[in-house]
Amino acid sequence: MLPLKDMAPEQLVHAVRTLASGGGVLAPVVGRQVIDGYLATRGGRDDSGLLAAVG
Repeated sequence: MLPLKDMAPEQLVHAVRTLASGGGVLAPVVGRQVIDGYLATRGGRDDSGLLAAVG
């Protein structure tokens, strides 16, 4: 987890608690990059509009 400068204090507390309990935290922009990279390696595209709705 990389705390962002614009992360609200409440978000940071939630992220720390999530990590402490064994969970994972990704910034939305990082998640989008991971998904885009995966789709690019698979030769696929997101024609459903689902990623645009969550990103």
